[in-house]
Amino acid sequence: LGDVFRTADGAVDFSRLFLAPAVLALAAAILMAVAFRPKERSVGAKGSRKN
Repeated sequence: LGDVFRTADGAVDFSRLFLAPAVLALAAAILMAVAFRPKERSVGAKGSRKN
């Protein structure tokens, strides 16, 4: 990956290098938040609250 994110002078552009995994992690977090939402309970259901 370092070769992909090299600048013209040969240095590695770390801000762009670490942006790729950060975007993937954000996309995975959003996917998990949407896909694994807890089931909603009805408001007046008996036994819906446990002490």
